[in-house]
Amino acid sequence: MEQEQSLNEKVSKIEEEMQEKNVIPKYREITGKLQIIPLVMSTLFILLSINWAFDLRLCLNIIMQPYTFYYLVAGLCAPLAFLYIPMTKKAARDSTRDRVFWIDLVLAMLILAANLYLAYNAYNIYTYGWERIAPPLATAISVFLWIIYVDMARRSAGWVLTVIIALFSALPIYTQYLPGILNGLHKDFLLTAQMHILGTDSGMGTLMRTFCEIVLPYTIFGTVIVACGGGEFFLNVAMRFFGRFRGGMAKVAVVSSALFGSISGNPVVNVMTTGSVTIPAMKKSGFEPNMAGAVEACASTAGTMTPPIMGTASFVMASMLGISYTEVATAAIFPILTYYLCVLFAVDFYAAKKGLHGLSKEEIPKMRDTVKTGWFFVPTIAILIFYIFVLRQVPKAALWASLCAFVLTQLNKNSRLSWRQIADMILGIGKNCMEVIGVMMGVGFIMGSFSMTGLGVSFPHEVYVLAGGNVILLVFLTAFASLLMGMGMTTICCYIFLAVTIAPALTEAGLDLMSVHMFLLYCGMLSYITPPVAVATIPAAMLSGGDAMKIGLNACRLGATLFVVPFLFVANPSLLLRGDSVLFTVKSMLIVVLAVFVMTQALENYILGIGPVQMKRVPNLILRTALVLTCMIFGLPSIASDIIGGAILLAVCIPLVIHQTRLKQKMAPTL
Repeated sequence: MEQEQSLNEKVSKIEEEMQEKNVIPKYREITGKLQIIPLVMSTLFILLSINWAFDLRLCLNIIMQPYTFYYLVAGLCAPLAFLYIPMTKKAARDSTRDRVFWIDLVLAMLILAANLYLAYNAYNIYTYGWERIAPPLATAISVFLWIIYVDMARRSAGWVLTVIIALFSALPIYTQYLPGILNGLHKDFLLTAQMHILGTDSGMGTLMRTFCEIVLPYTIFGTVIVACGGGEFFLNVAMRFFGRFRGGMAKVAVVSSALFGSISGNPVVNVMTTGSVTIPAMKKSGFEPNMAGAVEACASTAGTMTPPIMGTASFVMASMLGISYTEVATAAIFPILTYYLCVLFAVDFYAAKKGLHGLSKEEIPKMRDTVKTGWFFVPTIAILIFYIFVLRQVPKAALWASLCAFVLTQLNKNSRLSWRQIADMILGIGKNCMEVIGVMMGVGFIMGSFSMTGLGVSFPHEVYVLAGGNVILLVFLTAFASLLMGMGMTTICCYIFLAVTIAPALTEAGLDLMSVHMFLLYCGMLSYITPPVAVATIPAAMLSGGDAMKIGLNACRLGATLFVVPFLFVANPSLLLRGDSVLFTVKSMLIVVLAVFVMTQALENYILGIGPVQMKRVPNLILRTALVLTCMIFGLPSIASDIIGGAILLAVCIPLVIHQTRLKQKMAPTL
């Protein structure tokens, strides 16, 4: 518990530094009796989630209709965005006494009342087709909620996403005036509003169902694990096994972020939790501030795709593909292992170039102490994995694991949470959920508009035709669009938008469906470290004292191989464990690991066992570029590419190793 308090003190110190630097806080501080409102709302939708997952029939033994449940969750969760996130940046500086807060409070209550009305009438809405012919009050509520949910997306995710949501959600109103591939079926304003709020394909469609049934339980689980000190436990485990190696704390940052990311799925939370310890330790061991921040940002970013939980987008992917979450998690195993291997290789070669050593024996936490303070996470993770992969009960897995972690934490007086900490944990669940629901509801409107106008069917085919049927061009354009869009919106928004618009075109071109969707998710995830936005670098900069832009550039250089990996598995579905023979799959995996190993050395300008490549600048650059391109050829799924790539690789590497060895021997007497 002392270690957890130490971690919390460091996070608090960071927040104080942000205030001293006049950084505007995102959340409004709610104090006093007013805090009861978000606490009650958060508690109620947590209970609703438990009631729905286990069919407890807590509501007077009544079987709850699905859309009654969805409207109730929206009515309890959405108002929190208006309570916590101020209307303007100026209002963010003011206290809850400011009149803007009271406007937001009124809006929050109206959202609650509107959704309670819809929840009460859920049976009539979907039995009598209110999405097309609705009573006047329901129509007025639809218009109000449509506008208010777009504003909720603005508060949660910023203006870039909001403009996209606003334009595309209104598409049915003006689509008849647009040329070419954007011309679709027309709907008037009121009908569009009704279909967005009362229909089954838009705001209350696939994304909202996924949020209520799956994302909500896992948000509860992730918040509970953080509150119980999961970050500190995984950090200590990583230090125990990897701290003594070359560049020790950087490798600890990678491994601990992988462990914590596997249950968190949020890169920013990952950086703030594990980075508060690893970044200062990396700086102490010799890493420059900007490089220390880059290592942590790179390592934390992959939490979005790390099984068993991965991130929110993975649950959406399972729903959109109509497959089990287990299949998605299984397909992500090798790509994400390759990701972490790339970062570990890059860190190791960088540490070797700089002569950075590992931690001393005294600095390594004892395994006995680590197990003593965090043993309860072992049965927690075991329950989670058992329910997901054996019983295949995905929502129940998160809730049972949350209960296990919470109960076992409370049994130990050293780790027991106080009533204040429990209240903060519940409020934390509410804050995390309001961020997600704002984005998912807004992007749901985009999906609804494509469904209303018929563009969901015609648009992908038109995109494929515009690309001239060139699959390679289409893949590269998709990767570029994913990285570009990811700079201005979250991974889930970027993934969903491209999954609706571009993914069908790629599958029409003959690519594997799972490979395409995993490709989109992976490329969107990399936007967390891609300047100019690079969200994961912002907390890393605060922790390291470096510059966010320079950290982003270092992260891209450190993880340059990562930008090549998605092209390998979109070209070779066997890397996602998709149907090929075991022998072919294993062979493909080994070749890819070898390719990224050599590629990382080329990009880092370091040959294992030899050292930095010492050649003139131009030949050096040409040689390294040739190695990267050769490794890309080597990673393609054909015997011809294996032979050609392998031959070129040997032709380049053997003379290079001989040259470097002779050069090293010549220089040895002068050292």
